[in-house]
Amino acid sequence: MEKVQEISWPMKVSLLIKGVVDKINKHLQSKKTLIILIDEMDYIARWKIRNALSLLTCANGSMVIVITKNRQKAKEFCSASGEPVAYSRVGMYHDIVLKITGQGENEGGNNNSQLFRDILDKCNPDEFCMRMFSHALYANPNRNYEELRRLNDTLQVSGNSMATDATKAKAKMIFKFSYKDLPREHKTCLLYLAVFPQGHSIKRSSLIERWAIERLITKEDWPTVVHHAKQCFEALIDRQLVMPVDLSAAGKIKNCMVGGQVHEFITKIANKEHILDTRLSQLQARHFSTSSGLRLRASDNINTVVEKLRPKYLHKLWLLKLLDLEGCDRRLNKKHIKDICSTILRLKYLSIMGTDVDDLPSEINNLHELEVLDIRQTKVPERATRGIVLLKLRRLLAGQRVDPSTSQEMGTLPGANKRLPSAVQIPRKINKMENMELLSNAKASSKDGAELKEIRKLGQLRKLGVVIQNKKAHLTNLLWALSDLKECIQSLSVTILGTRTEGTATDQKLLEPPLYNYLIRPPKVLESLSIDGFTDIVQLLTLFAKGSDELSKVTLSRTLLEKNNLIHIAILPKLQCLRLRHDAYKESSLTFKKEDFPHLKNFLVECLHKTGMIKFKNGATPELEKIVLFRTNIKHLCGIGALPKLKELELKGNKFLVLLPEDGTPSAVTVEDGTASAEPVKHEDGTAYAEAITRSTLTFREEEFKHLKYFLVQDAILQTDIKFEGGAPELEKIVLSDTNIKSLAGVDGLEKLKEIDLKGDRNLFSLFTSANHITKVTLLDTCLKQDDLQILAKKPKLCMLFLLDNSYDEIQLTFHEDEFPKLKHLTVKCLKIREISFAEKSACKLEKIIWSFIELKSLSGIDKLLELKELVFNGDSIPLEVRRDIHAHDKKLIHNKTQHQDKE
Repeated sequence: MEKVQEISWPMKVSLLIKGVVDKINKHLQSKKTLIILIDEMDYIARWKIRNALSLLTCANGSMVIVITKNRQKAKEFCSASGEPVAYSRVGMYHDIVLKITGQGENEGGNNNSQLFRDILDKCNPDEFCMRMFSHALYANPNRNYEELRRLNDTLQVSGNSMATDATKAKAKMIFKFSYKDLPREHKTCLLYLAVFPQGHSIKRSSLIERWAIERLITKEDWPTVVHHAKQCFEALIDRQLVMPVDLSAAGKIKNCMVGGQVHEFITKIANKEHILDTRLSQLQARHFSTSSGLRLRASDNINTVVEKLRPKYLHKLWLLKLLDLEGCDRRLNKKHIKDICSTILRLKYLSIMGTDVDDLPSEINNLHELEVLDIRQTKVPERATRGIVLLKLRRLLAGQRVDPSTSQEMGTLPGANKRLPSAVQIPRKINKMENMELLSNAKASSKDGAELKEIRKLGQLRKLGVVIQNKKAHLTNLLWALSDLKECIQSLSVTILGTRTEGTATDQKLLEPPLYNYLIRPPKVLESLSIDGFTDIVQLLTLFAKGSDELSKVTLSRTLLEKNNLIHIAILPKLQCLRLRHDAYKESSLTFKKEDFPHLKNFLVECLHKTGMIKFKNGATPELEKIVLFRTNIKHLCGIGALPKLKELELKGNKFLVLLPEDGTPSAVTVEDGTASAEPVKHEDGTAYAEAITRSTLTFREEEFKHLKYFLVQDAILQTDIKFEGGAPELEKIVLSDTNIKSLAGVDGLEKLKEIDLKGDRNLFSLFTSANHITKVTLLDTCLKQDDLQILAKKPKLCMLFLLDNSYDEIQLTFHEDEFPKLKHLTVKCLKIREISFAEKSACKLEKIIWSFIELKSLSGIDKLLELKELVFNGDSIPLEVRRDIHAHDKKLIHNKTQHQDKE
């Protein structure tokens, strides 16, 4: 009897399987079949699968795919010589880590491959942890086995906690793994970033100055401190402890920020180690030294602080070294600055950038310890700096910043009609400020520019920006100064006033030899050169660029150059960025010949009105990765599709534009009736193109744009057609902003296209109906209705949706049944949306919601979101019913109440 019972159960299971297989066989009918088995819970055993599959009557050539998270089980399913296909984030990061550390999957000997895998498995599915672990190894690939084993054990213990707590604990462990590996000074510099609010954009140059002023890097002399501060910044970026936000035209990081989780970790450590002044509110700590003695409530902002900057209160701040008043909302004036300069005499850093200050008091010279003075974007008049004598001053920043999106000076304050000064006068006694290393937008005010000659005594000067008259005396004195500073000047900007709109520069000699030969020696360490303005006295570009082998960035504006003027920069061995702005070039066509600009990576053309064609011949600019055209009259780009390394193409506000192959023949362009003239017009170089263009055509042909990953069209003037005819196979992101685009063809063939950003035109949305590969969509100013979202609702791979300001034009946002099946992340920053509801089986994979609002009326259906883990609300109040619903379903809620922050 026992024997019968022992075999009865397996027999019942076998019969059950046989019954299921017979039902399946009726549908197969000996056809070639693909069977996919998803084993997310690790239930399937190999022998069960093989026994069951052996009963199926599939035709030869059928295939079985088993999807499992268990790598060992995956290997068991493979044949003896086969290996499983890794298709997961863990597998991707594991490959990255092996490459970083120089270890191969199948290499013998002592390697940590399996340990890496175990750590990443424990981090899964938190990509923050996997990414930070990878970057920690990138910064130091030589971590020993014992360190890795301890981390793995720690992650194992933390994994036994509740899901939410375990994720946070693992993130903390990975952060510590990277943090503890930092040198002591780098740790201190990282913790200092806690003075900035979470998500705050931090200027790289200001941050380095702050680290130096606060003496967080303990080196003897300023140049060494700055050098080590730059190394520290790069180290934090490498580890992803600090994230880049904005890049310069040359690809260097301009602004950075600290992510939410890292900011939370460093704030706790900074408080524990007394780096943060607990008497300051979180929003205002960045305006003062880390130990200021100032007491502020959380509700205080920088404008209320200004009201306290009076003599009776300022004496309490006499030890203050850093005072950053950037963003004070038009309440700061000359009287405040006078009181500060009469009381806080130990100041080393003073910034009034972006304030309403309209003059500098004579008391500014009381600040004998001052090293950094930032008066950019203020109303301070030119003459105000003439009398400055600050012997320890290292950096004087003045004038206006240039908005990279418009290439225009940011020359007025909000609400102000008067244009701000673009430069300040060179101090009369500049020769006494021997520590000066940065002097920006400094104007020579005397008739002969004699003060320019005094600059030559500043032996530590690294960056110089001067404004001069188009006079022989000014140019001569500038060259005189630069000849003495050729061993130290790394960045030079020259603006020439009184520039004419026509003319030809000469190479005539300003002085008689041999003095002339001495003065025109190029700076040996010059890395960045900017020339704004035309002079027919001498060809400045030739003087400064010829022989400047370290030059990596050149920006030219209003220089009216001709073809032969570019010869010397075309052969520079390290030139990576070329920027032509505001009629820098005056000929009708610009041709890049074979072997020209061998290392150029970034080419930016802005407001070039005299040029109608840019042509890249075969072999020209072989390293070029990015092209930007902004408000140009360029009609044709020839040969751009054949550039072997082009990754980014940005077209902003151009009147008319057609992409052509290198030969530039009109037959290569699809010309529709009424869109272009059939008669080609000859350029000066003999190249033909259709002149009477009334409609732009952007065509990506097969075998062209092979490595293009990013494509942007903004503010197209004419109606524009975009056609993908087999080109741009690697394209990952398309951005269309306030455009006049009428058609978009072939987007369904872009298999690598993952991300689209749309702004302004509601009709843009419908152009991507067939784009089924996209995973991320960002919408801004599209004013969509609920029905419009149906285009996105059925996208099979969409996992991230960002609804920004004015993207949606209704109060309620509804997710209907079976919509957004793969959506994992939803960000709503559209203030019109006040209600969100989720129906049964809608957004069933959603894990995180971020919602910024003025008023939140309701959030319903979160009980149907089984995968939802976290909700982040940015706004004043959350209805009690919503709070109860969130807590009742064990969801993590983060509520960031609205703070009336000072303007940045």
